[in-house]
Amino acid sequence: MAKLACLAAGLLVVAGFGCNSPQNVDETDPASLFPLSLGNRWVYETRITGPVVEQATTVMAVCRLETDADGDRLHLISTCMDDQIVHAQILYRIGDSIVEPVSFTGGGEQLARDPPLVLLRTRLQVGDQWRWAPARAGERPAEWYRVQNTGLVLTPLGRFEAVRVVMMQLPREGTLAGVERWYASGIGMVKESGTLTIVNQNNAARLEIVRLLVAVDRQSPDHIPCCQRAPAGMSSS
Repeated sequence: MAKLACLAAGLLVVAGFGCNSPQNVDETDPASLFPLSLGNRWVYETRITGPVVEQATTVMAVCRLETDADGDRLHLISTCMDDQIVHAQILYRIGDSIVEPVSFTGGGEQLARDPPLVLLRTRLQVGDQWRWAPARAGERPAEWYRVQNTGLVLTPLGRFEAVRVVMMQLPREGTLAGVERWYASGIGMVKESGTLTIVNQNNAARLEIVRLLVAVDRQSPDHIPCCQRAPAGMSSS
């Protein structure tokens, strides 16, 4: 499929491959809840609570822009934790919707979305909701998204008026996941908290992760270390 081939090529950041010449412009407006300008970078302090408590620094950045054969502007978003890549995703816009057709784990596993997932809308109102379900039943857990409320969020970077989007994932193979993300206009995600409960015959283990924004800026992707890393198993030469 042409789009998937282009998406895979977009992940070869170090090699600099692409579908068409990158366009270093912002297709979003300044009030977007997820500004996708090339080089936008968000830094979070991350706390993971489970059997042990761990702390880390998470960096998320817009590392590359490409235009595919259909004319869609593709954004490569890379996420690193303590300088190790943990997630990469391709996003594009359809109207006010920010859509994810595929993502990759840090280990290189491809997670295609069929149909593509509406991850967020650039403008939201309390009560908005949408659902994602795989085209083939049982392939992946279904997900529900709802705009729960707005409010003031306190982060190390300051206070932000933000909108809270809650995602719930149906139980599958003994797991239950829920995530809430707070987005501020013109800034992006300022807070994320989520839980994963793993149930077996004897007990249940619960993991909680919280991310708070500590910095946001815009740099050349060449100067963002996370943009120089590709998921394991993907060639960069």
